[in-house]
Amino acid sequence: MKLALTTVLGDQPQIWPLDGPRIRIGRARSNTVQISAPSVSREHAEIAVKGDRLLLKDLHSRNGTWLNGVRVRRSVVVKPGDRIQVGRIWLNLAERPPEGAGRPVSPSETSDTLEVPASDFISRSVGISSRPGELVRLLEKAGRLLVQQRSLRHTCEEFLEAVEDAVPASRLALLLGHAPGSEPTQLAARRHGVSVVEPHALPVAAIRAVLDRRVAVFISPAAVAVPLLHEGKALGLLYASHDDPRFRYTRDNLEVLMLFANLAAMRVTNEKLVDAEKELARIEHELVLASRIQRWLLPGTEPSIPGYDFHARLEPCEEVGGDFYDAQLMPDGTAWLIAGDVSGKGIGAAIIMSVCLSSARVLYEGCEVPRTLATRLNTLLTRWTRLENFATVFIGKLSPPTGVLRYVNAGHPAPLLLAGRTVRRLDSTGVPLGVVPAWEYEEAEVTLSPGALLAAFSDGVPETRRGQELFGDRRVDRAVKAAAQRPSLDDAGGAVIREVDAFRGPHPREDDIALVFLRRASAMKGGRHESRL
Repeated sequence: MKLALTTVLGDQPQIWPLDGPRIRIGRARSNTVQISAPSVSREHAEIAVKGDRLLLKDLHSRNGTWLNGVRVRRSVVVKPGDRIQVGRIWLNLAERPPEGAGRPVSPSETSDTLEVPASDFISRSVGISSRPGELVRLLEKAGRLLVQQRSLRHTCEEFLEAVEDAVPASRLALLLGHAPGSEPTQLAARRHGVSVVEPHALPVAAIRAVLDRRVAVFISPAAVAVPLLHEGKALGLLYASHDDPRFRYTRDNLEVLMLFANLAAMRVTNEKLVDAEKELARIEHELVLASRIQRWLLPGTEPSIPGYDFHARLEPCEEVGGDFYDAQLMPDGTAWLIAGDVSGKGIGAAIIMSVCLSSARVLYEGCEVPRTLATRLNTLLTRWTRLENFATVFIGKLSPPTGVLRYVNAGHPAPLLLAGRTVRRLDSTGVPLGVVPAWEYEEAEVTLSPGALLAAFSDGVPETRRGQELFGDRRVDRAVKAAAQRPSLDDAGGAVIREVDAFRGPHPREDDIALVFLRRASAMKGGRHESRL
């Protein structure tokens, strides 16, 4: 088997074939493996072939030689798959790749930053056993700090005190990462045993390595950074450095920092969960408030139109929606009737709905006929909303004594007029509001005879689905006809909703539903109107 030493320097793969009985590793040009990094000694280490074995030996280097995380004190056997550390540089002993897969290292491409996969420290504890009792005590202290119900920043400041007791450091910092490529936020920092607020200046390359590649990094012999890992993601980093130029962080120190970083990651994760719950509660509260506001905008009580019964109901599929209705009796005795549906669902549709409804109420007295009101509302929506924010609206103006209803149907599902055994559809007379500027709406007219029922509804009724099947117009006709036989319009509206829900079955409602019923009394009896058909 042909073997080679491989690594990545300056984002470029480097390969040195192990040819010959003795392979020297170091900074000097005379070495077989030349690495011009400051942490590597001139003659750092060598690999010798002894029969069928490869022996690794440290050549009294300044920063030491390590095999799979254990410092080399005497000659040791190495085999494919082993990881060799010289100074701050990692080398992999592996089967030699095909020709052309790499090239010798160039001194200009070397780096003094050593990256260590954080996974190396998750399942091992090399060297930590030298002071297990003290370390456990410090970890317990840190764990107690992290579960206290205090602000994350205050907790992290005290947490760094425990880290300071466990690892020699002149400076410590705990940073929280955000979106990829963005600068992390400093949660807490200490300098010479005192909490500080000014941020530490960390190399950008080191920060990106920790957060993006989730590796621990020796920034220099006396500066290290490790990731806060949770479910394979780096939430932030823990940084430690020492001012003494003679000081060198060891892998033992790195492993201890990883243990503390894992504890901090759990605290940050819990904080995010708490924040998410708070945000969800806030959104739910705002939706409840929006729902109350929306219902406040709708008529608080059903209007009293002499000689008529009126009933309306709104069934949003979410807390708020875009369906709406209105009925207002004017000083001259006429009554405005509106049934509308804004495109989309949720809070966005609810906002457009509130604009339509409040604007209509402002314009009622200045508009004598539905055509004028439709034109002004259309101008408002086309000017101030996007094209996708349109509204289908049925606008009617009723003369109660005569039963004459003049109306504009701006793209709304055709309301039904039931009179005796006949059913008439009040079809569209123009495009939805907010689609075409300056559209000239046509107006139509019908008469509600005594006993007649007008039923307007949003598309949430005919377009209710059961799989791929729609409730459809025929079922709407049958449901409204059956409901019209009930003496109470409230019962009639409930019957239609139950019919739709029975068709839908266990499937969730996909759209808002609005129903508006207006029935003219059929006769006078005992001084009051009889409304039954």
